[in-house]
Amino acid sequence: MARTDVNLFWLRPGEYSAHRGHAILVTDTQGRVRSGTEGFFFRRTRFLSRLVMKVNDQEPHFVSANPVEPHFMISYHLAPSPAGADAGPPGDKEKSGGEMAQKAIEIQVNRFVGGGLHMDVHVTNHGLAPTAVLLAWELAADYADQEETQRGEREQKAPVELEWTKQGQGGALALHYRHPELPHGTVVRFTGPADFIEGVGGVWCSLDLAPRQTSTLGIDVAPVFKGERFDPFYGLDGTIKHGCPADQEREEWNAGCARLRASNPKVQTAWDRAAADLGSLQLLEGEGEERFTPAAMAPRRCATPSRARSSPCPRSCVDR
Repeated sequence: MARTDVNLFWLRPGEYSAHRGHAILVTDTQGRVRSGTEGFFFRRTRFLSRLVMKVNDQEPHFVSANPVEPHFMISYHLAPSPAGADAGPPGDKEKSGGEMAQKAIEIQVNRFVGGGLHMDVHVTNHGLAPTAVLLAWELAADYADQEETQRGEREQKAPVELEWTKQGQGGALALHYRHPELPHGTVVRFTGPADFIEGVGGVWCSLDLAPRQTSTLGIDVAPVFKGERFDPFYGLDGTIKHGCPADQEREEWNAGCARLRASNPKVQTAWDRAAADLGSLQLLEGEGEERFTPAAMAPRRCATPSRARSSPCPRSCVDR
């Protein structure tokens, strides 16, 4: 009998996903939302159809991205320092500052899905000179049904209006879907020094960073589904804010699941993965144990055999 890998498959090649309750984030393998079936979905409706970060007017150099937990995704990026040669070591004669200056700005983006979407953007200046880093996000929403995104055909469509509200140093960008029967919207709130880019539909933020300094920006995405707003469960570093069942309740639920102890590590891994996946599918609605009812799941298309792939499967590989 030929040897096969256990629990390694990828039903959506080229995509990563994270989910909690009725919220799902689908990105490309660099953590971007740009086209196709990518997007931030709530109750099977796409509340963000574009979410792309730029650093000093360019997309940063991609390093890595990984789904860490079913609801948590992380990515790393690098960008040149605007300080140029001053960011590099003394004596470097290159105008660009050499390799160190070209990779001096590190951006780590943590994405937590649940209720809405929360993102922590950690920006670090590894260069030897102070510098100003300009971050920008391109944002859009089309409020397409998830099945419409998979077919590539729309059954309903309406204009989307943008409204920027300044809040302290930051602000909130509200996207309003002007469909007479679907009062949907998206509120994207920035907790750092941010402002709106007129005519582009994006938001920009300028950070002054000393050498070795890290600055963190918070971004909250709250879907407005048929007039009702749903704020993210999570805050900075994934701390639970509100609306999500307490960790102790979830631990008690998990403790009641059937357990298996196997001498074969592949069997043990497959069982533990299956139990964890079931726990991640809780709808988080209703009262008491009703909140832990799992969502129905079904594969959308056949899996690619693991031996034919060059990378393992992300943790969420099925459509809801």
